Amino acid sequence: MPDTQPTATPPSAFAAFIGSLSNQMGVPLDPEPGVVQLNFNGVQFMLAHDPEQWGQDNVMFACDFGEMPTENRVGVLEALLVANREVHGQWSPVFTMDPKSGRAMSMLALPLEDFDTQQTLVMLASHVAAVERWRKDYFLEPELRPERPDALKAAASRGMPRLATARPAASRT
Repeated sequence: MPDTQPTATPPSAFAAFIGSLSNQMGVPLDPEPGVVQLNFNGVQFMLAHDPEQWGQDNVMFACDFGEMPTENRVGVLEALLVANREVHGQWSPVFTMDPKSGRAMSMLALPLEDFDTQQTLVMLASHVAAVERWRKDYFLEPELRPERPDALKAAASRGMPRLATARPAASRT
């Protein structure tokens, strides 16, 4: 007699990743809508899976850095451009501004295959540290606020806050 029991469909890579992250963090996270909102140490993150935009096997991470300042906006935007240069690389975040809310964001898309949730937690924690720095001085060195925005070139040589990136296990060297 044939088996009439339905077979369970294996979870998608995104659902498996979110399930693993949920277990690691000890909080319920639902991968079903394809978007997970997560508050990690007071910082808002979004993890999204949109196969058409980022590919079937990728997840998009977005971190909300907060409001853009109204004072010295050009200097702050230049600091974000310098930060983009400093963190540039494969699987590295880019700084951007949400056009609807006007908030500063960090975004990156990462492959899910062999993804390590412990690495994800390290990446989230490094973003929290960068957000704390942003909220303190908008990545502007003390001598740059707000009367010396032209000194950003000197700040670039001293480096910007480092953001840990999560790389798939197969890509680690």
